[in-house]
Amino acid sequence: MWPRPYIELIFRVWTHEVILGDVSLHELQGQERLDDLCAILRRMGQHLGKGVEMYAEGCYDALPPMLVYDVTQDRVTFRAGPWHG
Repeated sequence: MWPRPYIELIFRVWTHEVILGDVSLHELQGQERLDDLCAILRRMGQHLGKGVEMYAEGCYDALPPMLVYDVTQDRVTFRAGPWHG
């Protein structure tokens, strides 16, 4: 989906409780774009009543999610740590 002209997001229903997505980090340059992404994740999670995990493009099976919307806390948090590849 293209919620903004500059952000392409790909989502998958991963489990009954969680939606999994990925985004190209090149599209998240600047605070405004990051804020837009967090707002999208929050609205989606609220609407569906599910958690949303956002990964760097192509990394959903190798790295922890970078952003997570927690439906019980109604907030998006940064989860990714330093990469040790």
